[in-house]
Amino acid sequence: MWVYSGRRGVHCWVSDERARRLDDAGRRAVAGYLGLVRGGADQSRKVNLSQRQSKHPHIIRSAEIIEEYFESILLVDQEILLTRERWTKVLAALPDEDLRKTLDAKWSSKPDISSVDKWSEMIDLVDKRAIRAKSKFGLANFERDMMLQLTYPRLDENVTTHLNHLLKSPFCIHPKTGRVCTPIAHDKFDSFDPFQVPTLGQLLRELNDHAPDATSLAEYTATFSEFVAALPAPPQDAKSSQSLEF
Repeated sequence: MWVYSGRRGVHCWVSDERARRLDDAGRRAVAGYLGLVRGGADQSRKVNLSQRQSKHPHIIRSAEIIEEYFESILLVDQEILLTRERWTKVLAALPDEDLRKTLDAKWSSKPDISSVDKWSEMIDLVDKRAIRAKSKFGLANFERDMMLQLTYPRLDENVTTHLNHLLKSPFCIHPKTGRVCTPIAHDKFDSFDPFQVPTLGQLLRELNDHAPDATSLAEYTATFSEFVAALPAPPQDAKSSQSLEF
């Protein structure tokens, strides 16, 4: 079950019994397998895959999914190269200083160029430079690595790996935004809007005018109920089936 955190993140609750019984080492192994984006704010290139890593089915599958959505979401909707402040962060990951200076100067002189055209121009220059440099691996795969860096989910490994880490449960309130942590229906991933999630203040006003099951939280509680109802019943071992009466 996927649950919106109330701010910027999304929580994935895994109810498989084998996953729930994993110790910290097992959870760390899963997080290590899934994690691609690494490094803090001071590190420009956060995805830099080796030739061996790039051939892994998980990487290939992820890149194919990202490629389908990258232009429409990041370049058209979000315009990640619209202003110098934005494109500087992307250019900083380029391993070629001459290319960074060339593109920065050109885009500064023509700031109205769309993000789609800027991205296309950057990749064309990178490809040409990679050919002249006899396809140095880091430069030749820049486009794929940057697409992964900009779109691949970044895991909170502390939450994933430590059994004793504090977790936000569904329907708690985010302390900074006041929004409710709400389950996301599996058929509404593309249309889910975090800004339409009810806030605590909104729910209080609605409760003054409506019954509890008629508030804007109703669709999310229905999603949660459907998920719980679909879970397999826990096995009844001999100990749990014993009567507690004395």
